[in-house]
This record gives sequence, C-alpha cells and structure tokens, in this order.
Amino acid sequence: MSKRNLSILFLLTLSIVTFFILPSLDHKTPVAVEPEIERDTITPLPHEPSVLYGMVIDSMVVIEDKIKRNQNISEILTAHNVSHQDIFKLANISKNVFDVRKIVANKKYTLICEPDSQKTVRAFVYEHSPVDYVVFNLRDSITVEKNQKKIEILEKGISGVIKPRSSLAVTMSELGLSPQLTNDFVDVFAWQIDFFRLQEGDRFKLVYEDHLVEGKSIGTGKIKSILFEHYGNDFYAFHYDQGDGIDYFDENGNSLRKALLKYPLDFTE
Repeated sequence: MSKRNLSILFLLTLSIVTFFILPSLDHKTPVAVEPEIERDTITPLPHEPSVLYGMVIDSMVVIEDKIKRNQNISEILTAHNVSHQDIFKLANISKNVFDVRKIVANKKYTLICEPDSQKTVRAFVYEHSPVDYVVFNLRDSITVEKNQKKIEILEKGISGVIKPRSSLAVTMSELGLSPQLTNDFVDVFAWQIDFFRLQEGDRFKLVYEDHLVEGKSIGTGKIKSILFEHYGNDFYAFHYDQGDGIDYFDENGNSLRKALLKYPLDFTE
C-alpha cells in the first residue's frame, strides 16, 4: 500500500474515532442550575379573635352552667360580685325585652367574666331555647338584648319499609325522625292514601330539611320530595314555593294542596 493510501486510511480512522468516541469522553452531563428566587419575608397572619355571643372573649373567663331548681338571676350574679343595685337595675331594664322571672331550671347560661381574682361578671347570657338567647350586658352600661344563633339548613334523604303489624309513625320513629315530620308526611298524601291501611312492604323515600345549630339538630323543616309505594302504585310529591304558602305537586304537575286542608288530626297520637 502506498504512503498516500496509508495517510488517507489514518485520517479516516482518526475522523471516526473523533466523531464516535471523543464526544463521549469529553461530554459532561449538564447540571441544572435553579434560578435564584427572591424570597419574600413571610408575615404571620393576624390572630383571629375568639368571639362568643358577639363578644370578644380572648382575655375573658368563660363559665358555662345550667340553671338549678329554684335558682334565679340574682343568686347567680351576686355570687360573682354584681351589686344588688345593678341587679335591680338590670331587672327593670329587661322587662320589655325578657322578664328575668321566666328563667327556668335546666336551661344553659354563660358568664363572661374579667380575668381578675374575683371573676367579676361583665355579661350574663341565658339560652331560653336552642336558637334564642338573651344577653345581659354589665360592662360600662347595663343593657339587655335578644339574639338568635345561626341556623344551618341541611337537606337529608332517607328511606324506609313498613314492617308486618307496623305503621308509618313507628317506621319513621325507628329511623330517628320526628313526629312532626310524620304528620307533615301524612298531610301531603291525605287525599290519596289511607295511612291506617298500609300493608307490609309499602316503602317510601323522603327528602327533607334538617335544621342545625352549632352542628346539632334542633328540628326538621320542609319536606322537599316524597316517593311512596303503596299497593303497587307510586305516589309522588314535590315541594314548590309559589310565594303563597306551602304547596306540593305530583309528577304531572297537579297540586296536592287540597290534601293539606283536609287532614286535621295528629297522626302520631
């Protein structure tokens, strides 16, 4: 082989080595460089004050209890350093709002007190129902006002089957539903169904409103819809508010209002 051919072969071999091998030797895995991020100083969120009955209680002492038998507001407040003069004034001011003589046993009350050694009362709150309460304010000036807790309305659905020798009232009671809801159920279908002649296997599906205060049920509201299967027939009722009172309609849009006017007795009695 001539020198010229050897030179060409050498250059060709060198080119192949350079193309296929050297890049792999010289190649370096790129390192991802994270961009420098300017970090803001984190500012803590302001503290949300604790509020009870519309009053900020962060620095206060809260005492909760129930009215004892034969106990009155004077006895409770006197034990917490409220003067007889202030109690007399409070009783007079409250006459047109809430008569303190109507405070009854086993109802909840709350004292909101100063964090001093005597726990001086600044407000007395009496809950005379799960929703309604009265605030007797003893801070700078004595005031009395009625308020209500927020009611949450939650739609619930439930179904049941009439058992042998049972009734709608018994079935709904076993499901934890109130007698009032049973009566409302019966009122809706009073013209269509004789609820004293139900048969085993009759079934129903019911959507109704449950009223909650602080997560606890305090009673039921409107029935929203019903499907009742009776003697092989389906009976429907759908609530619709036309602005002139409660009205229910069947699946064809026919009003069931006449049923609400016909059925006067308490079915659960």
